Amino acid sequence: MIQRIQSLYLLLLIICCTSGLFFLPPLELPELTLSSEVLSDCYLFFSIIMSALALFIFKYRKVQLLINGIQLFVQMLVFVGFILVRMNVNTIAAFSPWLLMPILAIVFLLMSSRAIRKDEALVRSIDRLR
Repeated sequence: MIQRIQSLYLLLLIICCTSGLFFLPPLELPELTLSSEVLSDCYLFFSIIMSALALFIFKYRKVQLLINGIQLFVQMLVFVGFILVRMNVNTIAAFSPWLLMPILAIVFLLMSSRAIRKDEALVRSIDRLR
């Protein structure tokens, strides 16, 4: 499982999101009525759970691609939401590390999806030779 490169990318994403739970400063958004700390923790837990799920179903590459696609869509929405909120909020210092988290997730997910597609093409080409 870990010897495949897409598993390594997903593991790196899990490590980044887990470290974000402990080391990122609390996200303070006065516009939200809900606690933004709860929302940020839910976002990181969602990323961890989806990445771990994609990591552990390595035998089902099509489902792995589907999970990566869903997570990529959510990461894009979060990134756009952070950009829109950042335009309205003047505090840059506490917000910049949070802006980096979806960017890292998008990069790791794109690299993982590319490796999964390459692996799927290799398996299909080997099946044609039999």
